[in-house]
Amino acid sequence: MVVQPKRDRLHALVDTLPENDLADAEQLLATFASADPALRTALLAPADDEPLTADQMAAIDRSRDEIARGEYISDADLDAFLARHAE
Repeated sequence: MVVQPKRDRLHALVDTLPENDLADAEQLLATFASADPALRTALLAPADDEPLTADQMAAIDRSRDEIARGEYISDADLDAFLARHAE
């Protein structure tokens, strides 16, 4: 069995991606290639696997209830608000 170098394995993985995932893969790879160490660190950080606390779960439930009642600000309204109040 021949072991492929990492770069060859990566090319092979990209070749298996469906067309609709290529843009996301390109953006992710471009980010990894960037010189921004903070962004690279954030992308490579392990997933947060800490269990949620009771307070956090209650806050999530309250938020879902507010959304169900229509008590939220749309992205467009937030963008407009921020544009009006930009300094």
